[in-house]
Amino acid sequence: MLVYIIASFIYMIGSPVLGTPFKDSLSDKQKEIKKESAQKRSALFWAGVIIAIILLLLIKPFKDVKSKK
Repeated sequence: MLVYIIASFIYMIGSPVLGTPFKDSLSDKQKEIKKESAQKRSALFWAGVIIAIILLLLIKPFKDVKSKK
């Protein structure tokens, strides 16, 4: 998890330097299609996060970690 966090931080710092040549090449219609698609994918991702949290709260896979010493 720490590797992912560090890699994400490095990506966030470095990505503005790269620019957005693909996005810059899109027409207004294509940009609108991309925006709608991104909204749908974002909603799906957050639904997955909420479902995962609920499942983890119900299953409690880490509840016995402390008691197994």
